[in-house]
Amino acid sequence: MESPVGDLGGAFPEQSEADFVSSAESWISKTSVASGGQATQPAPEPTPEVSSALLMDARSYAEDFGVELDEAIAILMGQDTIGELDHQLQSNESETFGGLWIQNEPDYRVIGTFTADGEKTIRPYLDGTMLVDIVEVRQVEATLAELRRARGEAVAMVKELGLNAASSIDIRNNVAQIYLSAKEKEELEKTLREAGLVLPDKVELVAEAPLSPA
Repeated sequence: MESPVGDLGGAFPEQSEADFVSSAESWISKTSVASGGQATQPAPEPTPEVSSALLMDARSYAEDFGVELDEAIAILMGQDTIGELDHQLQSNESETFGGLWIQNEPDYRVIGTFTADGEKTIRPYLDGTMLVDIVEVRQVEATLAELRRARGEAVAMVKELGLNAASSIDIRNNVAQIYLSAKEKEELEKTLREAGLVLPDKVELVAEAPLSPA
C-alpha cells in the first residue's frame, strides 16, 4: 500500500478490534455533539445473570415486602447460598444443628438454630459470604436429626394403631407434627392413654379441619 503518510505503523498503531470499535464510537459521539446533534447512548442491557423468571419473581417479592427491585433480586439470587449453608450444616454439624429458615418480615434475615455453641459453630461457614451480616442464631432444645427420628417413631406408632397420618417438622417451633382429623386425634389420644403409651418427646398431634366437599 502506498500513502503520503510515510510511517503508517506509527500513524495507525496496531490495536484490538474492541479498542478500535471503542475509539470509533467515541469519535462518532464527539462529532455528533460538535455538529449540534444529540449523542445517543446505547440502551443498557439486562444483567445476564437475571433471567426473566427471576425478574418476575423479584418484582412480586418487592411488591409483597416493600423493598426495592435491586434488593429483591439480590435476596432471591442469594437463596442458593442459603440452601448450600443448610446442606453443609446438616452434613457437618448434625449433633447441634436444629435447622434454619428465612425470615422476610419485619426485616430479611436467615435464622439458624442450634442446641449449643451456635455462634461459634456457624461463623466459619459465613465468613466471606453474602450471609455474614444477615444470619441470626437462636438456641433450641432438639436437633433436626432428633426431630426426624422422633417423627419416624411417632409415625410408626400411629400406623401400628391402625391410622395413616401425614407428618412434618416445624423447624421454627422445634417440634415434629403428626396431622390427623379432629376425630382421629381424639381417638388416638384415647388409645394411647388406655394402652399406657406416650408419643416421643418433641412430637405433637395436630387436628386438621376436614376438607369441605367440592
